[in-house]
Amino acid sequence: MSYVAPESDLRQPTVSWAAVSAKLAGTPLQGYEAVFWSLAQQYGVDPNWALSYLQWESAFGSRGVSTGNPTNPWDIASYPGQWGQVGSYDAGNGFNAANGGYAVYPDVSTGLEAGFRLWRSYADAGYSSWWASLSRALCGNPDGCGGTWVNNVIATGGQNAAQWPYDGSTAPPPSSGAPPSSGTPPRFSFPGLSMLTEPRTLALLALGLILVGAGVRRG
Repeated sequence: MSYVAPESDLRQPTVSWAAVSAKLAGTPLQGYEAVFWSLAQQYGVDPNWALSYLQWESAFGSRGVSTGNPTNPWDIASYPGQWGQVGSYDAGNGFNAANGGYAVYPDVSTGLEAGFRLWRSYADAGYSSWWASLSRALCGNPDGCGGTWVNNVIATGGQNAAQWPYDGSTAPPPSSGAPPSSGTPPRFSFPGLSMLTEPRTLALLALGLILVGAGVRRG
C-alpha cells in the first residue's frame, strides 16, 4: 500500500498513471499527461511529489505567475547565478520586473522537464525526503521553512497515494481516445448517392439525355 510521510523519498513512486490522468484533467496541463509521466520515469521523481507540488504552487498552471507564463507551471525562478535551476533558458530578457524573474521556456514540455530535472537535483544533493526537498531545498533555508504550504503538499501526496496507489507500472496505458487504424482508406458517404446508382434511376437519366440530345439537334 502506497503512503506518503515527511520522510518519504521523492525518488520512490507512490501513485499510478491514474493519478496523473485524473489530476491534470481539466487543467492547463491536460494533454501533457504522457509527457508528465514519462519525465517522472526519466528523472526518477515520484509523479505524486510533482502533482502535489503543482496543485499547491500554481493549481496546475491556472493561477499566479503561470497564468501569464504557461511554459513554467512550476513557477521556477530565474535568479542571476542560478542558471542550473532553470536549465539553459533564462527568464526571457533576464532577471527583471517585466517577468517577475521567473523562467520562460520555449514550450510547455521543455518547462515541465526543467522542473523534473531540478527536483531530481534536490534528491541528488541530499534533500531526498518530501520534507527536506520542500522545506529546505525548495525554500532555500537549511533549517527548513515548515509552514502550512509544506504540510499541505505532503498531506495532498498522502491523499493521492491512498486514492491512486502505485501499481508497479512504469508506462502509461495506450490512448483509448484514438480510433484504431484498420489500414483501409475511409469510405465517404453522400446523401442520395445510392439512389443515383439504382438501375431505374440510371435508365431515366439515360432517357433524359437522349431527349435533350434530340432537342438540340432539332434546334
